[in-house]
This record gives sequence, C-alpha cells and structure tokens, in this order.
Amino acid sequence: MLYETVGSETYEIGGQNKPYASDVWVYNKLIGKRRKAPIMMVARKNPLTCSLDGKLYMWEVYRAKFGESICKIDEVWYSYDQRECWWYDTKCRKWRLVRGLTELCRRFSRELGVKIGSYGGKLVIFWVGPALYPFLGTSRIWCAVILLKKHCGRYNEVWGQVEWADIVLTAPWSHTVRLRCVKSVQ
Repeated sequence: MLYETVGSETYEIGGQNKPYASDVWVYNKLIGKRRKAPIMMVARKNPLTCSLDGKLYMWEVYRAKFGESICKIDEVWYSYDQRECWWYDTKCRKWRLVRGLTELCRRFSRELGVKIGSYGGKLVIFWVGPALYPFLGTSRIWCAVILLKKHCGRYNEVWGQVEWADIVLTAPWSHTVRLRCVKSVQ
C-alpha cells in the first residue's frame, strides 16, 4: 500500500497483498474520518506518486523516463532517470535538466539502484556501485550530497554542486535500497 499526503488528506493507494490494485481511501486528519475514494481506472503495481500544487499525481509509465526515485526540496520536485538528474519547472510545466552534475551522473549512470532523497535542503543520491571483491558476493553503496542553487532569470535553471561523495556501506548482493524523502529537524 502507498501513502501520499495532500493538504490535510492522506491517500491510501492500492490494496494489501495484491500485486495490482485500484483501491483508494482518503483519511482527513482535520475531521479524523476515513472514506472510500473513486477507484483508479487502471490497477497499478507499485505506482509512483507525488503531490504538486495541491494535486495528487500517480503513474508508472513515466518511470522509464523519470526514474523510480523522486523527491521534493523547497517546493521543487527532483527525479533521476538512469542517466541524468531532473527538476520540474512549474512555470512552463516541464522537466528540466539539473546543470553541473554531468560528471557525477556519468560516474553512476550504468549502476543499479539509483535513489534520490532530501536531507537538510540538499539532494542526496544513493547508488549501488561495482563490488570491491566480487567473489565475496558484496556490493558497495555510494552516496553523494548535492547543494542546489536555483537561478531565475532569462533561463530558469537549477545547478547542482557536489559537496561530498563516498562509499557509505558494503552490503550483500541481495540488499534492497529503500529511500523516502525526509525533512531534517534543525
């Protein structure tokens, strides 16, 4: 089951123990009640969701283009598509490339398990790198912390600057990277 919050309502999407489900429930925290919402027209397996400008978006067909990892930092959506890092420009309603990360993206573009998230207003990227000792059945999980700068002007752009990148964990090949956007407490 997937949960996504928009305003005071939390949407429960999908069913328990069902590979494909079209059920949607809504819990309103202001009145403390749960209600059944209209079902999705197409049942989805592990849908990707996000909320933007008070609306709930859900898809799986865009995964090939926008990746399986998406997060929101300072009201801007970011995604990674196995080649590049993108941000969503709400003014022209299209995805744009995050500038300045070409070298970093080239470093892990062929790797598996790339996930992004937020920490302290910065973008974090995790990816599974090649094994240091393949015969031991382990892989290396890398992390990069990216400072983001939005340049508004004639060309609306977001630039990323790598502050830090290194191996953070050596794990068995059978691992799964699970990452959700989090807000840091300051």
